[in-house]
Amino acid sequence: MRSRRLLAVAFAFGALALPRAAAAQTAEVEDATAKPDTNTEDPSDPPAKPTSFESLEAEDEAPEPKKKKKRKGHRLEFKGRIIARAQLTTRRLDIVGSDLTAREQTRKSLDLTVPSARVGFHYRTHIPGVSAAASLELADKPKLKDAYLQAKHGALGLRVGQFKLPGSPFETANRLALPSAGRGFIHDILTDRLEIGGRRPGLAGFGELELKKDAALELTLGAFQGSYLEDEATRDRALLSMRALGAQTVVARVEAALGVAQLGVTGNYRVGTSQLLQAEDEPEHFWSGGVDGAIDAWLGFGGLRLWADVNVGESWFVAAKRSSTGKPLYTAVRAMAAFRGGGRERGQLYVEPYVLLGGLDPDAKVSHDLATEAAAGVGVGFWQRGHVTVQGGLTRTQRNFSESFVLPDYRDQKTLLLQVGAQL
Repeated sequence: MRSRRLLAVAFAFGALALPRAAAAQTAEVEDATAKPDTNTEDPSDPPAKPTSFESLEAEDEAPEPKKKKKRKGHRLEFKGRIIARAQLTTRRLDIVGSDLTAREQTRKSLDLTVPSARVGFHYRTHIPGVSAAASLELADKPKLKDAYLQAKHGALGLRVGQFKLPGSPFETANRLALPSAGRGFIHDILTDRLEIGGRRPGLAGFGELELKKDAALELTLGAFQGSYLEDEATRDRALLSMRALGAQTVVARVEAALGVAQLGVTGNYRVGTSQLLQAEDEPEHFWSGGVDGAIDAWLGFGGLRLWADVNVGESWFVAAKRSSTGKPLYTAVRAMAAFRGGGRERGQLYVEPYVLLGGLDPDAKVSHDLATEAAAGVGVGFWQRGHVTVQGGLTRTQRNFSESFVLPDYRDQKTLLLQVGAQL
């Protein structure tokens, strides 16, 4: 009898408890469902940091990845890109005939090339703030591009190895992050002849100061191995080796990020040689400086990107018709504007027309020696993944433009090109 009563009480208690447990379980499920997923991105959120704004501590060949959960320990990431191009060129040539008389001719050419085929990696070690990166350019013949170690603690950091010199966003941005098919004729002269920018072995320290939520100030100071003139005919240069204690180029840069805008000032005390060095010669140094600005903004119906920079400095290229004494003073000005429809997030389809303008005065005391360039085109593709670019360009040099900067074959030309590029 007693056992029957206990059994009845147990059944009654179970009948009351089961609905409550089920209700509690349902409430937990509803509560879990109601909690927002922190890993999903709100379409109204602002886009990720643009790849064109790349400071010294950024990866200069990889696009900004989407937000991911933080992982403990080390991580190895591979990266790469391929660029293929078809280019129609019309250029003016000065041909010397059998009678030793120079005659001007116009020549057209069609070239199918692979300007870049690059592979690399970025390794984040298990030590917080310590990473390594390297990249190799396989087009033409293998050439080391980046190879550096970096350590960062808080707002301070140090990078050692071979990498890009600090400079304007137009120079430091990944090539495929720019709307244009290339950086242009003025860039080639600044980098290959006047030793501004490019990649060199060296070391650089940087520090960042946060001013407020969307503003920061960064200071970079570095020293990089200088180079000398190796071939007077081609103007090819090579790195100095065991020549002098002062064989380095010193670079300082102050950069301010203000929301969607970036402003920067760069100073260079660089090594330069106008002729072949003799055994007893020491490399000479030349100063230069520049100011630059960039904007990358989403306007609600499209993206606006602007670049502009001005570079002024001493040069070792003396024009044949120069009568003044002292070092020549050059001035280079560039600007590019692009507006895209679509492509707010990585992988989205977009269309982006653009215009690029540039000018170079090699010597302030020589007249009729200007070099100018203009290019316009449109890019269509998948944002930060790959795109197809159609571009038309025009390059002009005046009669007193020094032939020491470039070979005569490349002085005046018109180009029409189709370029396809993709990156990992």
